[in-house]
Amino acid sequence: TLFANNAINLNHISNNNNQRLIKRDRRNDTCEYCGKVFKNCSNLTVHRRSHTGEKPYKCELCAYACAQSSKLTRHMKTH
Repeated sequence: TLFANNAINLNHISNNNNQRLIKRDRRNDTCEYCGKVFKNCSNLTVHRRSHTGEKPYKCELCAYACAQSSKLTRHMKTH
């Protein structure tokens, strides 16, 4: 019937849109340097620093700098 065909077409369109959203999310959480995919974009941010050399966390007592806040917290125990 016409209604049944329309329902199938709407489901097909909906499925295609969902697939595009999933693919878009994967692109956003994929490292542009090596292609590694992350489920969490903050993990990608930390990983990206391994390629760029960015070290935004700096010790105020010495020259130590690192890419992850947890590493700075661990380092501070040495002072």
